Amino acid sequence: MADLLSNYGLLPYLEELQMEEFSTFKELLKQEIVKRQRRSVHGPELTKGTRHDVVTLLEKHYTEKQAWEMMLMVLLQIDKRNIWEKAKVELRRKLNPYRLHMKEKFHLLWRNETCLPIPDCFYEETIKTEYEELRDAYASEEMGTGPRTVVLRGPEGMGKTTLLRKVMLEWTEGNLWRDVFTFVFFLDGREMNHAGEMSFLEFISKDWPESSQQLESVFCQSQDILFIIDDLEACKFELRLDNETCDDWHQKKHIDVLLGSLLQKKILPDSSLLLALGPGQFTKNYFLLQQPKCIVVRGFSEHQRKSYFSHFFHEHDKAKLAVSFLEEQQCLSPLCQSPLLCWLLCLCVKWQLDRGEDLEMTYQTTTSLFVSFFINTVKTGVENLPVKANMDQVIALCSLATRGIWTQTYLFRQEEFRQLGISQSSVSTWIGINLLQRHGSYIAFIHKQVQEFYATLFYYLELPKDFPSKSFDNLLKFTITNLCNPESTLPQMRLFLVGLMTEKINRLLDTRLDLKLAEETKKTVMDNLKIINLMNKSKMDFLELFHILFETREQEFVMKVMAFITEASIHIGSTRALMVASYCLAQSRSLRYLNLYIENVFSDDSKFFSMNRKLGLWEKLCSVLITNKDLQVLELNKCSLSDASLDVLCKVMAQSFCKVKTVVNRKLGLWEKLCSVLITNKDLQVLELNKCSLSDASLDVLCKVMAHLGNCGIVSEACDDIAPVLMCNKKLSHLSFLQNCLKDDGVRVLCDALKHPNCVLTILV
Repeated sequence: MADLLSNYGLLPYLEELQMEEFSTFKELLKQEIVKRQRRSVHGPELTKGTRHDVVTLLEKHYTEKQAWEMMLMVLLQIDKRNIWEKAKVELRRKLNPYRLHMKEKFHLLWRNETCLPIPDCFYEETIKTEYEELRDAYASEEMGTGPRTVVLRGPEGMGKTTLLRKVMLEWTEGNLWRDVFTFVFFLDGREMNHAGEMSFLEFISKDWPESSQQLESVFCQSQDILFIIDDLEACKFELRLDNETCDDWHQKKHIDVLLGSLLQKKILPDSSLLLALGPGQFTKNYFLLQQPKCIVVRGFSEHQRKSYFSHFFHEHDKAKLAVSFLEEQQCLSPLCQSPLLCWLLCLCVKWQLDRGEDLEMTYQTTTSLFVSFFINTVKTGVENLPVKANMDQVIALCSLATRGIWTQTYLFRQEEFRQLGISQSSVSTWIGINLLQRHGSYIAFIHKQVQEFYATLFYYLELPKDFPSKSFDNLLKFTITNLCNPESTLPQMRLFLVGLMTEKINRLLDTRLDLKLAEETKKTVMDNLKIINLMNKSKMDFLELFHILFETREQEFVMKVMAFITEASIHIGSTRALMVASYCLAQSRSLRYLNLYIENVFSDDSKFFSMNRKLGLWEKLCSVLITNKDLQVLELNKCSLSDASLDVLCKVMAQSFCKVKTVVNRKLGLWEKLCSVLITNKDLQVLELNKCSLSDASLDVLCKVMAHLGNCGIVSEACDDIAPVLMCNKKLSHLSFLQNCLKDDGVRVLCDALKHPNCVLTILV
């Protein structure tokens, strides 16, 4: 209690008193003590005592509640109502049984269920920016007169759940939103799957230590409430704008109605929201929210990755070896931006070092990291259990993971393990090596991505004869047929499905575990990749597909798949996306149409990619204009290019091997450079400029392009489009139509245009 009183209890309010006021306070406090007939705190001690001494004496002889009551009473007697009002609010928060209950609960969660066992000081450093943004987002001056909705954005494994748990813990300890929210409720999507029909009051009361009647009084002051919502991805139900809603917290409804009503502010509209959304859920649920503020969870910086390695390996020599290994393998650095993958890598490296093995370069991709994790969990099987029996246990666990993904179940009861023949000793071992973890009375995989990997692996395993036939085949079909669908779920499973096909992964599993993956599954996946070109292009996420192909790092395999693609539209919004797109497009030979939308690449000051390296990746991507002989159309859609990157594009387009016939430009700056190149391109037939801001210099260059229309395959019908340009263009003075079949009709149209008073053309060849 001493820590509570001195840190955020009585002391701050006593420090607001002037010296004379404090002396009067002590005299009146002595009288209050006499009234309570408690004489163990002597008058002289109070008379001479400092503010801290008074707090210490009260703490020693009175309960926390009694000490607060006496202070509040004396503050009224000395007419310090402004201090009394603030202290009264603090007392309400401080002695809140709910806050104390949640403090205990989230201390246990933080200690037992966080998969990054690192010092608090290091974690606080990694989330400093996001923490400050969250703190400020709910500041009274930021919120104005209304509630606020804040969304944490970021891919899976970036630490959104950990951050939400941390801020919840910070609130319970009085370190965050102290004067903003009296109550903060934490809702877990995985737990919602186990909720039946109930009222919103019943739904929230699961963590309420007192009667529901008291909770009703809390709801009446909903402006003081924050709801934190995590793991919406895990919910079995779909939230839609046209779903039923409810505004009565007493009315019994299905959990999807209650949650949708909360997100849309139909129920407790004055409350505030904080939720975490991955890329898929952000697209699906963003429209339900009212003017949300987005905060991006960025993961580990380069410096933080090295620090994490040092914290993970307590032995200095091992930490040094691990950091050196990370620095030597450049391809690992981008992966380790994800705290989850950084943890997986450290765990695998630790296991290798503990066994005295040399560190091998088997962790080049996300899939290989999970495969290495899987290998080590099998090798660390139950002691004295034969290898085959241990493998049977692992297969059963993969089956459970698959069942969970298909039914969107992420929390399992102990009996579900027993039903599949998984022993208690196996479960205990897997918990001990961080494959599984306890979540209250349930057991879960350490992370959703780990469950997705084990579920995917299940379809590649040759099952024992006595094992039940593969169930949930619909999950495999669903995942495969949605390989390129941006609206589909389970992006990690799609990545793992293709990643497990590679020769390198198959050799690794064969060598380490004598485990051969099913050829039938590989064939099924490849057959579905072959029909990519028949899919609806507008609904395809080509960058998602490229990420999956890049995951394999096998050039021959990527070339096979890219041969099926003739049209591609790609949004490149990061340096990593540029790296992925350039790798895959470099293997393409069948493209006919390419649409590029580029942003945040050449202006990005990424420490992992120098500008020279970015330009090298860009040059590799631009080479597709030469290597794809049938490429007809290049569409540059709002591309943000630097001078240097535009020079690279111009250099490629100036080559005689570039056979692009149509260039479409939308909002591309620095246009005159590209125009200059197009003067020399004899294959160009169509140039479309859409919403381009053309300067005088740009217009001059464009006119020069138009002046060189010789041998461009222009026919008489095209003159109808050219004539208006001659009548309104004040810059064009020279135009050549040599070796074009205009015929008499085309010439007459052009002659009529030349007679127009606004035509300034002086030379027509």
